Amino acid sequence: LRTTFRETADAYIGQEILEGRITGDVKPFPKSDWYPLIRKGEKCINVHIPKDGRLEIPEVKSSFAEAAAFFKKYFPEWEFPVFQCHSWLLDDTLSGLLGDDSNIAQFQKLFCCFPEESSDFGAMINIFTEAPFDLVSWEPATTLQRKVQELYRAGRKLHSAGGFILADDV
Repeated sequence: LRTTFRETADAYIGQEILEGRITGDVKPFPKSDWYPLIRKGEKCINVHIPKDGRLEIPEVKSSFAEAAAFFKKYFPEWEFPVFQCHSWLLDDTLSGLLGDDSNIAQFQKLFCCFPEESSDFGAMINIFTEAPFDLVSWEPATTLQRKVQELYRAGRKLHSAGGFILADDV
């Protein structure tokens, strides 16, 4: 899925976001009813997930709140509308593999996610920890490794995706 956005005199034209996911339907949104929350080049806080992070949702939410408080205190003139993330952890294939109750699926639900052109390198280096990746002889040590190995053996791959959280929602 390739995202679309363009602006005319009367409308914004692009995909709608429903339940935190971009739809495939491109349609006009009248400027009288809609306005963009963020534009290209606008300030935001980029989210980094440490490799050893467990993505426990209460701690993740606390981290977002702490970051927002930090910027409000030390950079009050620097308003930011969103937290953004670009990661293999936002590939919605993972929630299907691991289930909706997994920490990764719960992390994804915090974001309004959108597809991005990407390779599988980020996922592979973080899941399997070494390159080159020989998934034929790899002995999985975790459920995630086993599920992703099965995915690749079936001819599918993971990719990175993007996502944002409105700062006002933190």
